[in-house]
Amino acid sequence: MEASEGTFGLFELSSDGTVLYSRAGQDGALMIGRDFFREVAAFENKEDLRHHFRRFLGSSRPVDSFGFDCEYGERSVHTKITMTRGQERAEEYTANIVIMDIKQLSI
Repeated sequence: MEASEGTFGLFELSSDGTVLYSRAGQDGALMIGRDFFREVAAFENKEDLRHHFRRFLGSSRPVDSFGFDCEYGERSVHTKITMTRGQERAEEYTANIVIMDIKQLSI
């Protein structure tokens, strides 16, 4: 699997960026419990995406969709990212989650 392949797919992230669920690449289950921005995202400008993520968490928008270029050295991969707000409920607390869908666009 190419390094960038695991970056594309569907991720459920906690508000701190921890992967709660992943349907990405062949090793999606191995990503659960890992920090998406430190351990999963293989592109160089992942801090730019983290900025979008934090801004979305601080907003009241239910959905955000935008184009994003994942930088891999000399190569750039065009993607469409859709973030959707969700909530996880347990017995005593409610936690905010974000469903992030990262799709590679055709060249």
